[in-house]
Amino acid sequence: MKSKLFSVLKVAFFLCLGLAIIVLFTGKLSEKEKAEIWEAVLNADYSWILLSMLFGTLAHISRSFRWKQLLEPMGHHPSSANTFFAVMVMYFANLAVPRLGEATRCVILRRYEKVPMEKSFGTVIAERAIDLLFLGFIFLITLIFEWDMLWKGIDSLKTMGNSGNPNSESEPSLVLPIMAIIGLTIAGILFFFRKTERVRTIYAKVVELIIGFVSGLKSAFKVKKPLWFVGHSLFIWFMYVMMVWICFFSMPETSNLPWESSFTLLIFGSLGIIIVPGGLGIYPAIMSAVLLLYGVPEAKGYAFGWIVWLGQTLLLVLWGIISLILLPVFNKKNKHVSTADA
Repeated sequence: MKSKLFSVLKVAFFLCLGLAIIVLFTGKLSEKEKAEIWEAVLNADYSWILLSMLFGTLAHISRSFRWKQLLEPMGHHPSSANTFFAVMVMYFANLAVPRLGEATRCVILRRYEKVPMEKSFGTVIAERAIDLLFLGFIFLITLIFEWDMLWKGIDSLKTMGNSGNPNSESEPSLVLPIMAIIGLTIAGILFFFRKTERVRTIYAKVVELIIGFVSGLKSAFKVKKPLWFVGHSLFIWFMYVMMVWICFFSMPETSNLPWESSFTLLIFGSLGIIIVPGGLGIYPAIMSAVLLLYGVPEAKGYAFGWIVWLGQTLLLVLWGIISLILLPVFNKKNKHVSTADA
């Protein structure tokens, strides 16, 4: 009951946060600018957005193949369909409850492919680490081609973030030490009282999870076709860049932007999605702030942000629903047998 209440409160919090950002941003716009946003959204060429959604689908398919490669060294060979469905349900679930999707896709593989949760979750951790590495690679490319715009964008976001909160720069520095102290305290308590029955059970579960995580991380170094693995990783992020770049042609105001600007927008857009899961409210605001540096009027940039966000969100919703429908149908017709131990 408590966990359900917490999930509901978490959803409500991020929904309210997203709506608050929308209200704050639109509140400073004139009626003329609001009309320009609505006009730009209505008159956009959505054929480019559909193409962007196609690129997104290709990225997700590639991600599912890459996930299969991580699972294979541990003796698990799930079907391509089930891994793709699990990935899409993950994104769909994350729109509702932050971080729910990571666990959900592991549950799907456990149910349909008999892959132990701790092992599949270890590969999810490995995936996140690899994605962070490639995001850093994108950041490096952005530094090379868009140095000035990148730092102008950071200054712009600092201004947005510090408005109304002058102490905001000092607060984040305390977060990591506090989290580390809490984590070490909990670990110490569990270790000290590990001989009591209940704590011993918890301790054993934690050790089991850690072993599974380590196994998943190690699998990244044991993939059978490392070049294919790297190729999938490059392809995924190339498609992410293409998803942004191709949307430039949906509006006259963004159609002449240099291709390098798509890297800058991807970096800052990714930050928005991390801050508010799903990017509701904050993604269009960040797009507007960054595009303003390229000479795109604020209202038009905000409209562009909403168009891109709607396309990406619609893609996840559609594939999420389709995957939930097809999972039981596909697995009823095809009785997959995992080579792994249950």
